Amino acid sequence: MKKKLLYVFLGAAVLLGIPLAGCSEKKPPLTVGAGKQFTTIQEAVNAAKDGDVIEVYPGTYTEAVCVTEKTITIQGTDKEKCILQYPNGDYLVPPLEMGSGVLKNMTIHATHQTQIPGSIAKAYALHIDYHISRNNTFTVENVNFINDSYQTLGIGLRNDFTLTFKNCSFVCSADYNAFYCHDDPGGAAAPNQRLVVENCYFENNGGKPTIMMQSQEQEGSDITCLWTGNEVVNKGSDKLVDRQFWNPKVSENEGWLGMTFWKNSEKSKDNTAEALNG
Repeated sequence: MKKKLLYVFLGAAVLLGIPLAGCSEKKPPLTVGAGKQFTTIQEAVNAAKDGDVIEVYPGTYTEAVCVTEKTITIQGTDKEKCILQYPNGDYLVPPLEMGSGVLKNMTIHATHQTQIPGSIAKAYALHIDYHISRNNTFTVENVNFINDSYQTLGIGLRNDFTLTFKNCSFVCSADYNAFYCHDDPGGAAAPNQRLVVENCYFENNGGKPTIMMQSQEQEGSDITCLWTGNEVVNKGSDKLVDRQFWNPKVSENEGWLGMTFWKNSEKSKDNTAEALNG
């Protein structure tokens, strides 16, 4: 009898729209596009709170989007038709600066522009840097990254952080790296830095390696990479993967690619560039 009364009460509550303790409705996404809540992605980012989802509808959005103070999801409804683009003339103003949360189903394009006087370099299509990263994960899935005339992607890892790319492409049509990544340069021990790259495509055209990894050579650092099923293409040379040092090597220990504190997982496999295989 008690169970029957409970079912009657629950049914009545649903019909009357009465909220039940322990039950919460899924918050609808913030929408961007023609006729949607916002006309620019940055407006939606400014309105978003931690945990919010921004849904981007087809269109070309010419703007520089900065997400540094919150952890959110930005997702397009169609990877090929949801395009974020911005000129690459100023290092500090890339099309997208983001360091945590989720990014998926978009095309991010840094279009060619002569380097602006006073800028330290040109801009990446996506900049993920250690000092603007929040939370301990950033997942990027099903995204095209394009840079007409500079490194396609610039990454700064950090301690206790996992960065994951799945089913993405990184294309630079010029003589720059398609993928550039360094470890945490904070000056203190930085353990548990993790980079996971699955089923991605990398392409550049020139004498520089397609993928460049940089070691800060900081004592106490611990960086592990997992590469699976990636295709790496350099249309201008046979240079696919290389490393460089920001600081002099601190030890004779030889980690991955000769970097002291870097490891490549034994599970890394099925990559066309042999240097990525464990």
